[in-house]
Amino acid sequence: MQFIYDNMVAAIIAGVVALLMVNLYQERAQATFRAQRYYAGRTQANALIETIKKDLNGIAGGEWDELDPPDMMEQPDEDANGVVVKYEFRSASDTTEGLRLYEYLLLQNATDCEMLDSDAHATSVPCYSMFRVRYNAADNPIDTSAVAMPSITNFMVEMLDGTGDPTNDPDAARALRVEISAITPHGPSSIIRETRWESVFWPEALRRLD
Repeated sequence: MQFIYDNMVAAIIAGVVALLMVNLYQERAQATFRAQRYYAGRTQANALIETIKKDLNGIAGGEWDELDPPDMMEQPDEDANGVVVKYEFRSASDTTEGLRLYEYLLLQNATDCEMLDSDAHATSVPCYSMFRVRYNAADNPIDTSAVAMPSITNFMVEMLDGTGDPTNDPDAARALRVEISAITPHGPSSIIRETRWESVFWPEALRRLD
């Protein structure tokens, strides 16, 4: 009888240990998955930010007639959510081509994205896919490509005048304040929060308009 009892206790202990090992393995696997998702999200966000920096710092660059300058940018278009869904500007981002028209387009995804709010509660928000359109010298689109992050939750472009104050006049703009938020592109992001970035650009070539 004691032998049977000892075997039952040993079996129970072995089962508990096995369950603990499985739980530990699952926690480690989830931690690895979270780290991989976070790294992928940060890497893609950094790639997007570098593209934006290059494009906006090149505004008004290259050669153009200073007596009859072209329009260097248009008023950013916002949707009902307050997200800029269209922004056009002329940039020498690709120095081999000179001044060219570029366009950022954001299309709202069919399904919302899941994320954590400031109180660490899961919530659903509209998210967008961003496209970068490049034009040739005749202002005909020649390349449309999706940028790195297909799940952008906010994109804001604010034009600033020479003193750094907001302006609605593209001709008076000498700087741009850009804000962008995005979440991991690998499914629901209830594990991590948004990636947010904000910066002010003062394209040097815009001074030629003064």
